[in-house]
Amino acid sequence: MIIDSNIRKHLLRRISENTIEEMIHAEKMDIWVCSFGGTASNTLSNYLESKGFNTRTATWKKYLCHYPNPVEFDSMPNLKAIYIFDNPLRALASQKRRGWRWYYTNYLKLKNSKLGLYSDHKMLNVMVRQFEAWHSFNSKSLPVCSIPFDQLFDASNEKLSNFLGIDCSDFPPIVERSSTKINMHLPKHLKASVDNIISLL
Repeated sequence: MIIDSNIRKHLLRRISENTIEEMIHAEKMDIWVCSFGGTASNTLSNYLESKGFNTRTATWKKYLCHYPNPVEFDSMPNLKAIYIFDNPLRALASQKRRGWRWYYTNYLKLKNSKLGLYSDHKMLNVMVRQFEAWHSFNSKSLPVCSIPFDQLFDASNEKLSNFLGIDCSDFPPIVERSSTKINMHLPKHLKASVDNIISLL
């Protein structure tokens, strides 16, 4: 496959789990915020920074914000993770509105930089796989709080407050979002997976 220079500038190298552990240690990240994109993960990470947490590290911005799966780190007992999700079709539309460079970079992060052709169907597939990996994860070595997009903006934000042990009732108000969704025919298995995620919102 020939990759033109405009795309090549946005390619990321694949990152190993050992490297992730080393970088989290070096950068002293204490909250890992992750999502499949288009779900206010930047809003959340900025808010956590304002509360004194270290989330927006260089490695997070380049790789971990949309990493495909959680990772167990026995050497980091204080690390916690927050996974945000939303209707995948609405999240996909949000990413596409930001332009192809943003969209394609997110696609590579969701694949951990495995180069390949992309399409809306391929993007939805990796979004679903990421959701399934994070939402089903259960490990004492990395506590994960899985939060639907709309719950981030609850008045009390009780779920986030309980997980972090701080008062999160001052979380920023929800920003009006476009109601645009991607309308397309989905294969039966993919539609079932997308519908499952929507049912949990």
